Amino acid sequence: MISLHLTAFVILTLLLLGCAAAPQSGAPTNAASSTLVRVEKVDGTFRLVRNGQPYFIRGVGGTQRLDDLVALGGNSIRTWSSYQAEPVLDRAHKLNVSVTVGLWFKHPRHGYSYDDPAFVRKEIDTHLADVRRLKHHPAILMWAVGNEVELGAQGDQTNMWRALNQAAKEIKQIDPSRPTILIVAEIFDGKLAQILQHCPDIDILGINSYGSMDTSTARARAQGWDRPIAVTEFGPRGWWEVAKTAWGAPIEPNSTDKADTYFSRYFAAVNDNPLVIGSFAFLWGQKQECTHTWFGMFLPGAEGSRLGAADAMSFAWTGRWPANRCPRIWDPRIDGPTDDLAPG
Repeated sequence: MISLHLTAFVILTLLLLGCAAAPQSGAPTNAASSTLVRVEKVDGTFRLVRNGQPYFIRGVGGTQRLDDLVALGGNSIRTWSSYQAEPVLDRAHKLNVSVTVGLWFKHPRHGYSYDDPAFVRKEIDTHLADVRRLKHHPAILMWAVGNEVELGAQGDQTNMWRALNQAAKEIKQIDPSRPTILIVAEIFDGKLAQILQHCPDIDILGINSYGSMDTSTARARAQGWDRPIAVTEFGPRGWWEVAKTAWGAPIEPNSTDKADTYFSRYFAAVNDNPLVIGSFAFLWGQKQECTHTWFGMFLPGAEGSRLGAADAMSFAWTGRWPANRCPRIWDPRIDGPTDDLAPG
């Protein structure tokens, strides 16, 4: 009897230990759970391959409303920093959504100098620690080495580009299973030539582009870029790119005009482009920038209605419109002469 009791006890203990050891879905704990992503070129066309399958990025910028993203045909998001990344990664993984993790390198326009070796080393080491912490998570698609770090920088920025390249090189030593992407604010002012010269370890170029997005990828190719591209931010014409009222206020397009812009520019710069591996529309959610509606693809609030831009991207991703489309805004017209109409 003692022997039988001991046997039952051992079996029960092993079963309980086995249950306790099972990892929760979306919360990977070891290297076996990592994801393999690589860039390959087939017949002159670049593509991502994720766990052995071709993967085209149907993405957005933002971390909220992922259920809506999946329902409308999206498959990927990007973040701007790695701060509190784990909950975002876990939630994305449960929905089979990939994540480009942003590593926020400080900007020279905010007073930081990449001519200072001590600052550069500290900055790189900070982000390498994030890569080590997160690299086994299966939701991660790529590592974004900075976002618009060059924007507003003055003078020779050679050391900045070299520092970002060094970061990419060391990231790939820690996590060789995923590519790196360098994200810049447009490609004017000769910056692409500097990247080509000083950033050989960058796998993918990310371009944030608004008013000129429809020609962005073609311009990159014309400037000699022959590596993969992702359009990492695009949307309506920016508030800095539009006409102004007599008192200097930028004139915001309505939501229907914005939706048409997302649609037309996506098909001009992303669709069927041999260098382009996908894109991230901006912004999946809402933010205050110039106005509270300029860039958001949803109205404000946790339950804010989606706007026409989300419908447009759904069609771009799936080839069909949502069953219940957003209202379209038409300019009012009066049928007949208007000269004799009284005010009111």
